[in-house]
Amino acid sequence: MKVLLDYYPVDNSIFSLTGGFYLGTNSTKANGLIRNYRELEQQLGQKPELRYEDIVISPNDDGSFDGKLRMGNSIKPYIGIGLGRTIPLKRVGFRLELGLVY
Repeated sequence: MKVLLDYYPVDNSIFSLTGGFYLGTNSTKANGLIRNYRELEQQLGQKPELRYEDIVISPNDDGSFDGKLRMGNSIKPYIGIGLGRTIPLKRVGFRLELGLVY
């Protein structure tokens, strides 16, 4: 869900500034399989772990792993600039917007 407000600094212009918030969390799921997991375990003499910074992924006994990554806070501020109108002056309109979510 998002709550955004468009501000048109010049009357009858297509240029706008947009600000607001995105609400909710972003998440993604992943699964994978390490090929030749048994041989790798024998070479290392221990169960291999995948490490990235402070994240550690420990595979299952067959070399498979499942994960869910949750990113961001539940309230994320947004700012952007746009061209076009959300509510067109004629029958057909367009809107292009470029913005950043923190």
